[in-house]
This record gives sequence, structure tokens and C-alpha cells, in this order.
Amino acid sequence: MATTTEHHTNCGNRSRFELGTIGDSGGDGLPCFHCDDYSGDGHCRRHRPRDCDPEHFPHIRRAGVVAGVGFGLGQSFCSAVLGALAYNFFLTEPRNTLLVDDPSNIWAIGLLFVVGLIVSSVAFTSQRRASDAALLRRQATVLQDYSRAVVAADNIQAIVSTTCQALAALFQVPVVVMLVSEGEVAAAKAVGGIDPQKAEFEAARLSLETGTFMRAETYPATASRFDFWPVKASAGQHAVIGLAFNPEDRPAAPDTLVGIIRSVLALALDRQQLSRLP
Repeated sequence: MATTTEHHTNCGNRSRFELGTIGDSGGDGLPCFHCDDYSGDGHCRRHRPRDCDPEHFPHIRRAGVVAGVGFGLGQSFCSAVLGALAYNFFLTEPRNTLLVDDPSNIWAIGLLFVVGLIVSSVAFTSQRRASDAALLRRQATVLQDYSRAVVAADNIQAIVSTTCQALAALFQVPVVVMLVSEGEVAAAKAVGGIDPQKAEFEAARLSLETGTFMRAETYPATASRFDFWPVKASAGQHAVIGLAFNPEDRPAAPDTLVGIIRSVLALALDRQQLSRLP
């Protein structure tokens, strides 16, 4: 059977179609196409479906998980953005550019970004909740050990020392505990390398007299480096707890834990005072 050849411009005006018949090769006469830009799978190399292989998605999502767990929400968001850009740059046509010439690739990149952002956010939230749970367990253990140590203490000095150690373990900041008797500071125990100064003794006495919390570097304790909480016992001797927080890293609500320590310390002071009665 005779073969008919047709030259046709396609694939960027550089490809050549040759239309023939299978019969030329001993076939059944079906038409066949030959193109310089065609590959063996039957697709034109210039117009084949773009490479949106889903097998690359888990690797990019895994990077978002690592960023969310190890660094934080901002870094996980950046990881999702970089993952989408990297997918566009390396794995979609035209490669090694940020251009997108196929609408299906735009949807794939957008979906990859959304999925990466969700996965990173979930990883960050899970890590934060796990850290918060571990912190709560540690704080509960410190409070439990403190209550036992205070009950076992047989003098006020041991109680004050135990209180300082417990507060330092809870907040990881310098601590001072002052014993106040008849309006004067009778003793003070400091842990953490910061010793109270005259202005801080005055702030502690003022906190005890007013029965209110006194924050550092605020009126009327503008020169104080410590936050002070009063501890009023039913007997004559009272105490004041001081914590020197870093202004840039101050916990949101330290009053809950400090309140527990204050209650236990007040009971311990009362017990010591009552044990001295005849």
C-alpha cells in the first residue's frame, strides 16, 4: 500500500508529523503518526501532561512538620510557603522557574500550600500542648515535694529555705523570702544571685502592710527589681515572697502558683508559732 506523507507544523513550529499507514510495515492499514517531539508513551514532549507527581507531597509536608515541632508557628508557615515554591521551581514545567503554564499545576501548588500549612499548624499546636502538659506535670511535682518538705521542716529557717528552692524551681528566676515581725524584716533568704536592696525591703514592707501584690518597677516600688506577694499568718510573724522576673519573659499568670505557695507557707508559719506556745 502506498504511503502518504503530510508535513504539519506543531509543537512550537518545530515538530514534523509524518502521516502514514501501518500497512507500510505489514500492518492492517491503520494510520500512524511520527513526530520528532513525541516520546514512546504517545505524548508530545512539549505538550505532555505536567509532572505533578503526588509522591513528592509527603516529603514537603514532612518538612513542615519538622518546622512546626522544632521551631514554631512562624517557621512552619514559612516552611509551607517554601515547600510550595520549591515544588513549583523544581517539579513543574517549565522547570527551574517560578512560572506556571498549566492551570492544573496552579491548583496542585495551592493545594500543597494549604495542606502544608494545616499540617504545620497541627504539628505546632500538638507540640505546644505537649510542652504545656510536661510543664504542668513538673510544677505539680514541685508543689507536692514542697508541701511534704514544709511539713517535715522543724524550724522557720528550714521552711524559708525550702520555700525559696520551690519558687526557684517553679519559675527559674531569682527569689527572696523575707520574714517580717512587728513591721521590720527579721530575716531574708535569697536564691538566684540577686540580693535585695533597701528600696526592695521598703517595697516588701509596703506590700505586707497593704496586703496587696506589688509589681517591680511600678509606683510606689519604682526602684524594686522584685514582684512582691504578702504572706499573712494568723500569728505575729509574717512573710513576703519576692520574684525577680525578666520583663521580656514574664509569665502571664504567676499568681496561681504563688498563691499555692503563699497558702502553704502561711500554714507552716502558723504551725511553728503554735508549737512554741506552752
